[in-house]
Amino acid sequence: MSGNEARQSQDKPRGRSIVLAAWTHGLLPLAWFVFALFIAPHFVAVLKDVNADLPVTGRAFVQISHFAGRFSALVLGILILALLADMLIYRALARSARPYLAGVWSLFIVLLEILVTGALFVMSYMTLLAVAAAGI
Repeated sequence: MSGNEARQSQDKPRGRSIVLAAWTHGLLPLAWFVFALFIAPHFVAVLKDVNADLPVTGRAFVQISHFAGRFSALVLGILILALLADMLIYRALARSARPYLAGVWSLFIVLLEILVTGALFVMSYMTLLAVAAAGI
């Protein structure tokens, strides 16, 4: 096997790992976008009907939902650009002299997504508690 063939065989798993990282890094933000665009507006409509005093987290949830609905093309564009930047960074790290940094980057992105998802969940949960406390 020549040097060129050996290098190509090493690039194939890296290419697959870049695609896998793109899927895992992009799936959760896409789910956030779908939630904010299609599910949250119904939730916000119920909250407006109730006229309950919402906590700060509830008001933030409503504002995020309005922003995502009003500027959905912008939000989707930002998500796509962020995913492309993530893929380029991951690819550069995977092909660098220290390819283990690609794994560190991937772990950082996944932890960041978990943190943001947790914050969104807490906001939603606190809003539901406030509505429940209002006697609905």
